[in-house]
Amino acid sequence: MSGSADAPTPNVAPLTAHDPRAAGPYRLLGRLGQGGQGVVYLGVDGDERRVAVKMLSIDLRQDARARARFAKEIAAAQRVATFCTAQVLEAELDAEPPYVVSEYIEGMTLHRHVRGNGPLSGNALYRLAVGTATALAAIHQAGVVHCDFKPDNVILGGDGPRVIDFGIARALGSETMTGNVMGTVPYMAPERFSNVDVGPSCDVFGWAATMAFASSGRGPFGHDSMATVMARVLHEEPDLSNLSGPLLGLVQECLAKDQHARPTAEQVLLRLLGHGAVPLNAALREGSDAATAVAVPAPPPTLPASPPTITAQPVSPAPPTQTAPRLPVDPRTAAATAADPRRTAPDFGAVTPPVPPTRQDVAGPGTTAGPTVPAPRGPEPVGPQPPRRRRRWPVAVAALLTVALAAGGYLYGRYGGGFGPTDCVRLDVVSSTEKNVQVEKLARRYNDSGRSYGGECAQISVHGLTSGQAMEALAGNWAEVAGNRIPEPQVWLPTSTLWTGQLELLDRANKRAPQTPGGAEFPSIANSPLVIAMPAAKAAQVKQRGPLGWGDILGMSGEQGWASFGKPEWGRFTFGKDNPNLSTSGLAATIAAYYAASNSSSDLTEADIRNSDVTRFVRRIEANVSHYSDDVVDLLRSLAAVDLSTVEGAAASDLSAIVTQEELVYLYNQGELSPTPGKKPNEPLVALYPKEGTFNLDHPYVVLPRASAEQKRGAADFLAFLQEPAQQAEFEAIGFRNHEMVASKDLIATVGGQEAAQKYFEPPAPGVVQAIKANWATLRKKANILMAVDVSGSMTANQVNGRTRLEVAVEAASDGIALLNSEDRVGLWAFSSRQGGDRLPYRVQHPLSKLDTAAYTAKLRAMKPGGQTALYATVRAAHDYMLANYDRTRVNAVVVLTDGENEYPADNDLNKLLKDIALDPDKPVKVFCIAFDKASDLKTLQAIAKASAGKTFNAQDPTMLDETFVKLLSSF
Repeated sequence: MSGSADAPTPNVAPLTAHDPRAAGPYRLLGRLGQGGQGVVYLGVDGDERRVAVKMLSIDLRQDARARARFAKEIAAAQRVATFCTAQVLEAELDAEPPYVVSEYIEGMTLHRHVRGNGPLSGNALYRLAVGTATALAAIHQAGVVHCDFKPDNVILGGDGPRVIDFGIARALGSETMTGNVMGTVPYMAPERFSNVDVGPSCDVFGWAATMAFASSGRGPFGHDSMATVMARVLHEEPDLSNLSGPLLGLVQECLAKDQHARPTAEQVLLRLLGHGAVPLNAALREGSDAATAVAVPAPPPTLPASPPTITAQPVSPAPPTQTAPRLPVDPRTAAATAADPRRTAPDFGAVTPPVPPTRQDVAGPGTTAGPTVPAPRGPEPVGPQPPRRRRRWPVAVAALLTVALAAGGYLYGRYGGGFGPTDCVRLDVVSSTEKNVQVEKLARRYNDSGRSYGGECAQISVHGLTSGQAMEALAGNWAEVAGNRIPEPQVWLPTSTLWTGQLELLDRANKRAPQTPGGAEFPSIANSPLVIAMPAAKAAQVKQRGPLGWGDILGMSGEQGWASFGKPEWGRFTFGKDNPNLSTSGLAATIAAYYAASNSSSDLTEADIRNSDVTRFVRRIEANVSHYSDDVVDLLRSLAAVDLSTVEGAAASDLSAIVTQEELVYLYNQGELSPTPGKKPNEPLVALYPKEGTFNLDHPYVVLPRASAEQKRGAADFLAFLQEPAQQAEFEAIGFRNHEMVASKDLIATVGGQEAAQKYFEPPAPGVVQAIKANWATLRKKANILMAVDVSGSMTANQVNGRTRLEVAVEAASDGIALLNSEDRVGLWAFSSRQGGDRLPYRVQHPLSKLDTAAYTAKLRAMKPGGQTALYATVRAAHDYMLANYDRTRVNAVVVLTDGENEYPADNDLNKLLKDIALDPDKPVKVFCIAFDKASDLKTLQAIAKASAGKTFNAQDPTMLDETFVKLLSSF
């Protein structure tokens, strides 16, 4: 049912400050919901008619094939007849972001209705089955596959049930998200987990699972962990204990594991109507008429603060009814019924179109059927119910199942919930990226649990964003920093309270009330101490000397290195860590070094930071850094690849240790960071805890001031949920300590660790943290870098916002150079192919020397395009040049920026190049590559970086180049 803008708008959340106010010609009034596909808004057209506008979280403008496929799916969805469906009105795929407009149906989702009022039975269940089967038959008639049929995509509108969101999941599940399986696990057919091309039969399975939910309030395969439910869908029979009679048999057939054994949607509808062969359009009309009686009056515009008091009243006798048509019974069902007397229960209800629904049939919270009062919960099953036995799937089996699914494609996990109106308060959560997947999983569990508190409920939506990015966005313009696709949160889950202190500083600098005031204490949802991770053999050698400190381990003399431990054959000692300006673990490691240097564990002061002894200590540690990373996970993945490599002459590693979170050591040793996920390394890492103490990353739960009172109550309940043992076990399963800092036995055994560090450092005052970052900039290991920029003729093609790619590259490089230190040594080469009388395909633009930003920038801007791309010859020559100019006191590296592939016949042997630049652990020169434009040979660039233990940065979207340069140059 669509209506005018003046009508009440229940279940609509207000727009946030950063939500758009319009989508093309549609004015947006509020939020209806949000999920993995995007945000759904209530809008009005030029005639003030209400519509649902779905803003999609994809960009179709850069991929013509994906856009064509999406347009085809939407065009098919627009052809669906309006029998029990919400009509798709239009789609604008060239907008930013693209959006789809459909008919707005005012009412409650089936999921929310059942959660709030109990299961359906009798006439209401039958009419729901008929209406939704009618919609599905109409959808399939138009050649559309829904791909996400579930209770949240059925709205109980004023004129009967309506199916929404058809065609969107399939459109998004094609080229726009290659390799992903779109859907909601408890309602997905078994074949969906194989990532095969799905057909209409998967919708029939989803319809049957939805009917099972409507009759019982639970899915037919339960609502446990995602892996457990998937295992049941694949291997167990469904729980249909609340169904009986012909509907039981029909639902059983539709839930067949073999997709070819399921009836079609048309056959389902005809059997529900009691017909044999009749024209489909006639059946659609009859089904639509029969379903109208399940209409649910729209809820009032506001929710009561607590559940309404229900007063028992006598119910008038029901009017005479006509027996529901008998469904033709499949011979297989007849045999099953004969074998099981429980299946001979009475029919599921009678149909007398149009019979007004009784209170028992429909009403939701605050709704009425005619003059009656709000209805009580639906009837519970009468008499003793046979116990339902479930196989307990071992964790190992569930893990294997998940790995098997990952091999076929990543499951785009919506475990429950989804789009559509909701009666619960909406709560947007932004989590740091090392745990956002886990928090999303737990949010789905929360949303699907039907949990309530004080008569209220919450719907949780989770997005991932690094702690630093989220802090900057909260301190400034959220939409500008984080983008419109991530709503401004009411709850923030950074990695550490270090970030809450930095946000307070920024707020005070901006003369605004602090969002995270200094006196506030934030509860933790998980913990992970900072450790020094070292390969087992090296760790055993270090441990022989007894307890050692940060300086003892990380401050080993670079020249003497492992010789001081009796192992000269192991060479120099270098370690990897993150840049403290980009990473929580990098910042925590730097703070830990200052604490160790000052011989304290709390109350670090700015005077301590300036102390000359402290400065020498920190400089000695930083001197042994191999290179800085923007993400320590990349360092761990590279180490795992080296460990598991069976190729002769494969890349080596110069790292003796990595400073990281304990949790990541656990994942490394479990094989989760290996090239083949699940394959454990030959030599595990051991977590070392320095004797002075370490820093704990406490993963705080921060409720922001912008949350309303209602949202704060929801946030408190979600926190309580996350701290419950079942959810804490999920954090422990990926290597975290629980919210009370207790480590599981499995964690201790896996990382070779200990139950607790000897001492934990207190977070310094925010101003001290700022002083540490400023001081580190002068103490960090300096760089020795040669930058080689592709100036081939292709750099003038495919302009970016009116500028050539070369102009964009020069601008980004100029901005990036400003991140370096005046003590860094930087050189510049231009390369293409031999030009004019040139002897070589590369040309020195600026010699390797101390950085003069103005002179370097001028040379960048003077480069001229032309010729082909001599990639291999340039990389080899640049690497040789840096070996000849190697400086042990610096990070030595080559940076290559290119928009293409090797086009130089005189040097076209990739294998030889990879051998020539292979990392020498005693004299490491690493190659860092930037793939600029879609024509870049990304695979080859990755091989070049891997051979030298460097890294490739993907900037094939030219608008990402500035951000890429920041990450790259922060490695030095």
